[in-house]
Amino acid sequence: MATNTRDKLMDATVRCLLEHGHAGCTVKQIARLAGVNHGLVHHYFGSKEQLMLEVLQREAGRIEAELDAVSDSADFRVFARQRIVNNPPMMRLMVESMSMAEQMPALAEAVREIIRRRADHFQRTLGLPDRGTALVVMSCVLGLALFSRAEPEVDVAASLETVLRGLGANRS
Repeated sequence: MATNTRDKLMDATVRCLLEHGHAGCTVKQIARLAGVNHGLVHHYFGSKEQLMLEVLQREAGRIEAELDAVSDSADFRVFARQRIVNNPPMMRLMVESMSMAEQMPALAEAVREIIRRRADHFQRTLGLPDRGTALVVMSCVLGLALFSRAEPEVDVAASLETVLRGLGANRS
C-alpha cells in the first residue's frame, strides 16, 4: 500500500489504466482514485505525460527485476506463462503503454528502450542468434497472450513451445 503522495498517484494511475484505459484516465480521475487534490499531479510530476512515463518506468523496472532472475530457457518459459500470458493486468498495461506511446513522445522513447532491453535479455537467456529473432519471440509471446483473451481454449504454453523450438531457443 502506498504511503506517500507520489506513490499513491502512481498506484492510482495503474489502477485507472487497468479500469478505464489511457483515454479514460484524466488527471482528475487519477487524483480522485489516489484520494488527493488533482493539483498534486502537476506538483509532483509536472504533467500527465511525465506521470505516465514514471509509471511506465516503475512497472517496467519491476518486471525487469523479475527478469534478472530468469537465467535460462526453462525459467523463461515459466516467467512468460505466469507473468505475461496468464496475467491480464500486465497485458492491459502493455497494450495501454504502446497506445499511449503513439501520442506521447517521451513515452515512445521509453517504450523503445524497454523493448531493446527486453529483446537483449531474451536473446541472451534463450540463446537466440540476434535481436531480431528475440523481437519475434517477444511479439509471439505478447500476441499469444492477447489472443488467449479472445480464445481461452488455445493452449498458449504449447504454442509458445512451438515458437521457441522453431526459432532455435535453447532447451536448458
